[in-house]
Amino acid sequence: MVQQQTREFLKYFGEIEKELGKITGLDNGHHTTFTHKIEKARKRVPVIRRYETELKTFGDLRNLLSHNNDLDIAVPSEKTVKRIERIWRHLVQPVTAMDVAHKNVSIFQDTDTLVELLKTMDENKYTHFPIYHNHRYLGLLTDNGIAYWLARHRDRQISLENVFVKDVFDDDEKKKNYRFVARNESIFDVDDYFEDPLMEALFVTENGKPTETILGIITGWDILSHQINGDG
Repeated sequence: MVQQQTREFLKYFGEIEKELGKITGLDNGHHTTFTHKIEKARKRVPVIRRYETELKTFGDLRNLLSHNNDLDIAVPSEKTVKRIERIWRHLVQPVTAMDVAHKNVSIFQDTDTLVELLKTMDENKYTHFPIYHNHRYLGLLTDNGIAYWLARHRDRQISLENVFVKDVFDDDEKKKNYRFVARNESIFDVDDYFEDPLMEALFVTENGKPTETILGIITGWDILSHQINGDG
């Protein structure tokens, strides 16, 4: 069992080192160190930036295994083998924004009624709505924004049938609470965007441009779910 774990660890390590060589152009002929490959690859590959510390630790373990293989000084645990396998999979089959995005997005025009939007919210349990004026993206309206609007107008006799999305959207606090991302953008870059406390949602398009069709939406809960399920 111990020998099998060692073989598995070295196999995945070798595959990672091979990928690093392809990414950096530093193949075995350059006689460079594993650490140097990591430091060069991290500049362009989000996966490497995320796992840089672990990869360097794996490099130290590989050296112990390679130079002291008859002394059993170090043995990779089953957990370590599973971890290096996961990192390898993230490297060769990177998770993208589109992989975690919700594909069904309800888009509203600023001329739609608030009742229409509330009906969609109730039926589908959606909480984030991209708002357009014809084909021009205006911004993001959230359930919180709607709640704040209702609270501010609690003393007025308002018929919701006569309230338009524009009324609520224009009255909402203007803030940069969204971002457009490309469909093939790394999940690790996507995760970093939510470090901004104001970030509410990411809209996924082909190339990350607001003039393109929205293909999906990502919220902080989607990232958390991805991490809880063991993919982070």
